[in-house]
Amino acid sequence: MIVYERRASTVLSNVLRGQPVNGPFLVPANACPILAIALLAARVPLELLDISSTSLEIDPDAALARANKANRSCGGLIFVRPYGRLTDAEPFFREFRRHAPDAIIVDDRCLCSPSFVRERANVADLVLYSTGRAKAVDIGWGGYGVLTERCIYVADHAAPFDLHDLQRLTDDYKQALAAGTKFEYADMNWLDARKPHIAWNQYRQCVVRQRTRVQAHRRALNAIYRAGIPLELQYPDSYQQWRFNIRVANAANVLAALFGAGLFASRHYIPLTRAFGMGEAPNAEGVYGHVINLFNDFYFSVEQAHRAADIVSRVGVPLETRTGNLRYA
Repeated sequence: MIVYERRASTVLSNVLRGQPVNGPFLVPANACPILAIALLAARVPLELLDISSTSLEIDPDAALARANKANRSCGGLIFVRPYGRLTDAEPFFREFRRHAPDAIIVDDRCLCSPSFVRERANVADLVLYSTGRAKAVDIGWGGYGVLTERCIYVADHAAPFDLHDLQRLTDDYKQALAAGTKFEYADMNWLDARKPHIAWNQYRQCVVRQRTRVQAHRRALNAIYRAGIPLELQYPDSYQQWRFNIRVANAANVLAALFGAGLFASRHYIPLTRAFGMGEAPNAEGVYGHVINLFNDFYFSVEQAHRAADIVSRVGVPLETRTGNLRYA
């Protein structure tokens, strides 16, 4: 079944509302904060795990070990596709399900290019896509999910929504993450659960048209970055599906040079362990400390991409490990 809402977080929330959740959800420490907040709003506890230093996905060994702990049930798993990179996660999902048969598995593809080919989910109970602001295909709003039959979906399109509440929530979690203080969730009308204003078929056609346009633009800008930035600063091509990602030892200097030239770029998500949970996440911290996302969507032009590539090539310093080899984190 396919479900469709104004936001992907609404889809996730409606799935959580329909399931009996018997334990915390396992969430990668470098996930979008809205994922964590959607869980808190649904009264679902979360447990943060570090990511793998080689794949940037949630650490599979840690997730399986946690699912296998006696007398500690696991309510679910959110598997985030880093930078929109798609790998075959089905073997991991099957192994996780073997250890935690009642857990809900969410395949979060919100940074992936939205696909309408896959009609059914496989092992994952929910495959989640987003077309909101700054996503791989940005139409400014919208998200949808592919559900298995075991998922109960409970929507409430009459729930109140207040844009000011959403902005207040956004400011609160950003301040908590920046300061490294615990985020305290308070109920408010931040989740846009209103019924989408266009039909599913119209939405899908809109997304497909925008996808065709943005993919051509992304290919052009990625080619500029690929040619103009030293290879040792680049992530492999499979990680360049959302933005063009580089890793440098002097991220602050590179960002200062870009902004000083009138350009812009972004850092990846601040690790959630700073404000949403206990424990450490050294690999997620490494990503945050060294990775820069260069824009390759319609917010950036060909001319800007050439200038950004030139600045990165002149200012960026390669990140090295003790062995002299690069690693993703």
